[in-house]
Amino acid sequence: MLELPVETEAERQKIISVFKRLHQFLEDQEHLLLAQLEMLDKEIRKSQDGNATRVSKEIPHLSELISEMEGKCQQPASKFLQDIRSTLSR
Repeated sequence: MLELPVETEAERQKIISVFKRLHQFLEDQEHLLLAQLEMLDKEIRKSQDGNATRVSKEIPHLSELISEMEGKCQQPASKFLQDIRSTLSR
């Protein structure tokens, strides 16, 4: 095996060192970005859960309004229009 000149070996070591630092930097960035992604995912899930809860609470109220409106549709037109105004103002 041939001996590398001192300058070539020094350059080789510098290149290895630079690549090790870059590799470590990329690993650190990967961990940081994955942690941020996990936090964002938790926030999105929390928001979705809140929205689902809010919508679930609205469903009974909307069902009640629909039933009320269906009942009012059976009334004469003049009574229906008066009742609609009061129902929609809620």
